[in-house]
Amino acid sequence: MNLTEAKGLDGLLFKLLGSVGGPRVTRIARLLMVTNRADVRAHLEELAALPGLTCLVPSHGEIVDQDPAAVLRRVATALGS
Repeated sequence: MNLTEAKGLDGLLFKLLGSVGGPRVTRIARLLMVTNRADVRAHLEELAALPGLTCLVPSHGEIVDQDPAAVLRRVATALGS
């Protein structure tokens, strides 16, 4: 997810769900989809190490085309283990 902001009622809902604020694995995704944080973190770090990585295309939000490897590493670190 890469929503920097959202407005109105939708924005409030996204904020309450922890879905805004830039690239991240959201709270709801961690709760419902991530069963092993260490595995997801390792996978994100593996993706960050891909040679020639030029952009990230998230399912929601803006495309990341500025230093996508650093963004993936930051998201991996924030995910914890």
